[in-house]
Amino acid sequence: MTLPESIRPFLETPPFDDEREQVRAHLLNIITLAAFILFLILPILLSLIGTVLEEPTLQVGTIWTLILLIVVRILLYRRRLVFAGYSLLVGGFLILAYQAMMTQGMYSPRFLATNLLVLVSAIILGTRQAYGVVVASFLLGLYLFFFGNNVPLAPFTVLVLVTSFSLLTVLIISSILSTLFQTLDQIKKTNTELEQIQEASERRIMERTRTLETILALSRELSLILDQDLLFREMVERIQATFDFYYTQIYLLNRTDSTLTLVAGTGMAGQKLLAAGHKLSMGDGLVGQAALDNRPVLVPDVHNNSQWLPNPHLPDTCTEAVIPISIGNHVLAVLDVQQDTPDSLTIESVDVLQTMANQAAIALQNARLYAAAAQRAQNEAQINAINEQIQQANSVESVLQVAAEGLGKALSSRRTTVFLHPAGNQKQNILVPNGERN
Repeated sequence: MTLPESIRPFLETPPFDDEREQVRAHLLNIITLAAFILFLILPILLSLIGTVLEEPTLQVGTIWTLILLIVVRILLYRRRLVFAGYSLLVGGFLILAYQAMMTQGMYSPRFLATNLLVLVSAIILGTRQAYGVVVASFLLGLYLFFFGNNVPLAPFTVLVLVTSFSLLTVLIISSILSTLFQTLDQIKKTNTELEQIQEASERRIMERTRTLETILALSRELSLILDQDLLFREMVERIQATFDFYYTQIYLLNRTDSTLTLVAGTGMAGQKLLAAGHKLSMGDGLVGQAALDNRPVLVPDVHNNSQWLPNPHLPDTCTEAVIPISIGNHVLAVLDVQQDTPDSLTIESVDVLQTMANQAAIALQNARLYAAAAQRAQNEAQINAINEQIQQANSVESVLQVAAEGLGKALSSRRTTVFLHPAGNQKQNILVPNGERN
């Protein structure tokens, strides 16, 4: 480490956590550096113009001032800001007071320099300390007034001028520092608000990301479920577990009679409603309205909504959101979620649920297509089996018997009857295993 690098920490302002302390420390650093440099180069400047500091009092004061500045800078380097400020204040005042008493009294430049301590104390320590320096300067002036060498101006005039100037200095510096610190507080407040906004935005982004990941995972799982009833049960259970709703249910729309039948519900309430075969008509309640309009319904407080239908199995419902599960304009089912605290469901919640409902609609359509395809495949297999048996039959009665058995199984009928009308329109009775004798 070179010499300048080792000295640099003593020349720079040390860091402080509090912004006000940082400002005061920076100002104290500048003041002490400027004073230190001034007292070092002052003898050189005086020697250049042919003047020598021959006065012993002045020489002693200069030495003590340099020592005081070194002590203050050491305290500042150790981040003892208050001790450094009081050391400069007390030590500087004692040096100036001694110099004033030993020289021209109230007319001594040392006495007038106490105003500089007023300035420094107001900047570094605060207004009360600055007023303390004003009082001390006033008392020093009184002492010099009675015991000092006070010529040629009236000592009382000088005392009043010095005190007035000191008070004015305190007021100006206090006003400047107050404005500065208010600005710093406002900047700090603004930064805090910005940090809070940024943190809130990051939390929303993280929550949104987790929600999207949940939706994607749920969509993949739902797309693999080809049983309609299992699809509905899994959907309500997963939504309930993911978002911790008070209650979640799904109604299936029957377009034949325009009814909404409960097909899945969470908890004991869902089990009771399913066991009772709970149904609603199109347009009834919030669920029926969402199915009729094919658009989401959000009610922040259901107790203030006249269309809400209370359910005795769900006494704590406060907020409800109903989302249609549809493909285009074709409503397939309705997703209904409820919370037990008011205003706990928002537009963002509806958007997320709508996304999940869209995925569920696709999964439901796939399940229905798969069921239809499976039924067609089963029918075709049964027809092929009947054809093979018919081809192997060796009589008309055997053919009819195979046809009756096959049709009965394919149609899941309780009985199958075959009438044979031979020539002459005379009925012939044929006995078939799952039919009756005619």
